Amino acid sequence: MYYEKLPNNLNILLLRATLPKSQDTYRDITSGIFAQKTGATVNLVPNVSHMLHWDNPEVVIKEIRERW
Repeated sequence: MYYEKLPNNLNILLLRATLPKSQDTYRDITSGIFAQKTGATVNLVPNVSHMLHWDNPEVVIKEIRERW
């Protein structure tokens, strides 16, 4: 993984999809590794697929506005 090359003070937010439910185990593992290696915050976004910015753009807009 290349996560170790990232500075640890980036304040990263990962918005994680929750659909399809069949991918939850894999997503839990990979987002957990990402959070552990980078110190990122992982937020699950209910009822969205990998295209969460299309499924629920308001969540993405809200996070950008709050963090920028």
